[in-house]
Amino acid sequence: KEWGMEQWVRDVRIAQIYEGTNGIQALDFAARKLFADDGRAIRLVLADIAAQLQQQPNARLAAVLDGYQQLLQQLLQQPAQLPQYLAAHACDLLDLTGYLLYGFIWNKTLAALDHCNEGAHFIAAKRQSAAFYFDRLLPKAFGYLQILQQTPVSADPALL
Repeated sequence: KEWGMEQWVRDVRIAQIYEGTNGIQALDFAARKLFADDGRAIRLVLADIAAQLQQQPNARLAAVLDGYQQLLQQLLQQPAQLPQYLAAHACDLLDLTGYLLYGFIWNKTLAALDHCNEGAHFIAAKRQSAAFYFDRLLPKAFGYLQILQQTPVSADPALL
């Protein structure tokens, strides 16, 4: 107790619970949200992102969107193997989707700044935050795309 060991044990236990919960949420997202309707809902979101990119072009976000659409199409073409694939890759798919959606939100924010009345400091801060996201965080999505595209959907479940 005097050396903080009890706190370490509690922290480790909380980390285990968090990781398990994250995995469960990722499986729910992938199986029940993305693919339950053959991807119709996510395709509507992707169409919104593509339309917004017409108004506010962003090459990195467009590249992530393109890779995401290709991955989605590949996964939808093999529905029988999808449950095993998602069991192995749901967390990566959840993270990739998050990076794409945050990029979409930042891109919409940049477009809205053209009509913003909040002052130069506010606008400069938003532009700087968006630049940080696109330069430092969004590139992680390319790693997730690489991981998810390299593992074939029809791979042996024992290897996943």
